[in-house]
Amino acid sequence: MKKILRTVLLKKEFDHLLRVNEKTYEQLAPYLQVKQYSKGEIIKKPGEIEHYARYVYRGHIAKMIPSEKGRDYRVRIFGSGKIASDLASYFNNEPSDFYLKALSYVSVFELLDEAEMILLKKIPDVAELASYINRQILMDAVLWHEAFNLPRETALKKMRKHFPHEMNHFSNKDLGYILKCSVSTISKIKSSMDDVYPAL
Repeated sequence: MKKILRTVLLKKEFDHLLRVNEKTYEQLAPYLQVKQYSKGEIIKKPGEIEHYARYVYRGHIAKMIPSEKGRDYRVRIFGSGKIASDLASYFNNEPSDFYLKALSYVSVFELLDEAEMILLKKIPDVAELASYINRQILMDAVLWHEAFNLPRETALKKMRKHFPHEMNHFSNKDLGYILKCSVSTISKIKSSMDDVYPAL
């Protein structure tokens, strides 16, 4: 039987950031929607405005952008414990070409943008925790985007170090798009990095 998700489960997920009592998590229930998505399901479509921040409880979600040829590009992967969202669209309230797709069966807690400020006003005890969560989102984003300004081999090593599970979901085509080089260049770099990408 599948576990029924309740907001109190988030206490265990966030206690490493800040300890908040269980009652506070119970108060979050009206504001957080529990959703499940099937493998391959589109969570946010291209051209839409992002209205949700999603805490991934189980599974993996890809942030993708359409490709003119073949499979679309995966540009970010959000696994368990991460916040999955098209953040630029979410904060700017503007549509974007990016979309979100479930790479496996996914369980998430979703917060609607309009509910965010209401939640913080009605449950002030969660404000400090929200600050820690936002800091974690920012740190992940900075680590990810810093790699784009590094030499490609260094970038791949850094991405593999900080996002080991997420990197397993990128193809050479995805990495070539992210690092602005050819698939063959990515293959050559990987072949010289046996410590990071051991031969199968």
